[in-house]
Amino acid sequence: MKVSIVHEEPVGQGRTHLAHADLAPFGLDGHVELLWLKPNGDETYSVSCIPFRTYGLALGDQVRLSINDEVRELVGRSSHRVLRMSLMPDPIPERLTERTGSIRAEIRSAGLLSEWSSDHHLAVDIPPGINAWPLLKVMHREVIMRHALTEWADMLPFSGRQ
Repeated sequence: MKVSIVHEEPVGQGRTHLAHADLAPFGLDGHVELLWLKPNGDETYSVSCIPFRTYGLALGDQVRLSINDEVRELVGRSSHRVLRMSLMPDPIPERLTERTGSIRAEIRSAGLLSEWSSDHHLAVDIPPGINAWPLLKVMHREVIMRHALTEWADMLPFSGRQ
């Protein structure tokens, strides 16, 4: 049985289709990410959520599915990027709440879209032409303090099973 990573509050409009991306090519064998998609009216779909674990995909990217609703191929990029952060657990819950509060405030201040998976995993949509430096500084502080890890989702290309 596969472990599914679910988007509780996807940011995209018009999301009507749910498909899965196999995470085995990214080192997570036995895991899939359930991605919300918007049909484009042809055989392609637009990603309507911000991927938590799937590399090489971002909000608005165009994908093609297999017959069993698995994301098979990236066919067009939206030029958006995904900045991800994993926060370490804290034995004092109030400190984690304070840290996530400052990150959430910076995301709001920048007018960016984001999705959280619990209070520990964050995915932020970075549209083209947006200065994300203030958010990066807040996140970098967490990394320096060894409270978090960050990565860009496009550090690896998308890889669907053929």
